[in-house]
Amino acid sequence: MKKCSKCGVEKKYAEFNRDKRLDDGRRSICKACEKRYRAINKVQRSQYKKKYRAENRAKGSAYFKKYRAENRAKTARHHNIRKARAQGVASDFTEAQWAACKEYFNDSCAYCGEKTTLQQEHLIALSSGGGYTKSNIVPACTACNDSKSNKGWRHWLRRQAFYSYEREQRIDRYKASMQV
Repeated sequence: MKKCSKCGVEKKYAEFNRDKRLDDGRRSICKACEKRYRAINKVQRSQYKKKYRAENRAKGSAYFKKYRAENRAKTARHHNIRKARAQGVASDFTEAQWAACKEYFNDSCAYCGEKTTLQQEHLIALSSGGGYTKSNIVPACTACNDSKSNKGWRHWLRRQAFYSYEREQRIDRYKASMQV
């Protein structure tokens, strides 16, 4: 049993919300009093939150920009793994394999050769049965990755203004060396 600091009534522990920061693991105000407080102060709480967000917008924005920049590759990798597993295809591509893949293509787009921010591009799209494996991933710039979409890579590449037979052969050699 515990006494509510607001209404002064002694109640069972189940009548108090949990709070693991406190010694006994329960709030000092019972659920009923807390609910009443929230209802009465709804407008003031809303105004306080709105004011706080307005005053700290830059701080929050900077934090999330930094977080996204630092975790973009990791987040994209986990997204690809989840997507591959959901579709029931192989998903064993590692960070070390991605580093080796970028190194093989000289940290540039496998299709157009641009040295820019690279994304993991599936030669055979996941939606077409391609896996998230080392023989199916190449580095691609955003423009090429978005343009290719889920088309076959060879068919798409040959129709591009920047098409190069040497780049096509390089991709083929990479695929062959990764399938061993």
